[in-house]
Amino acid sequence: MILKALINWAKTKGLSEIRLEVYDENIAAKKAYLKAGFKPNLLEMRMEV
Repeated sequence: MILKALINWAKTKGLSEIRLEVYDENIAAKKAYLKAGFKPNLLEMRMEV
């Protein structure tokens, strides 16, 4: 419901896209966002030193 409300709000504001960040290991969230129509866009890589 929250995601639908966000999408509707964005449309009323004339936005052309919504971006979000999700941790790669958060499989459930990634599946939910893919199901909602989001597509992977950018891969951020990091290394702890």
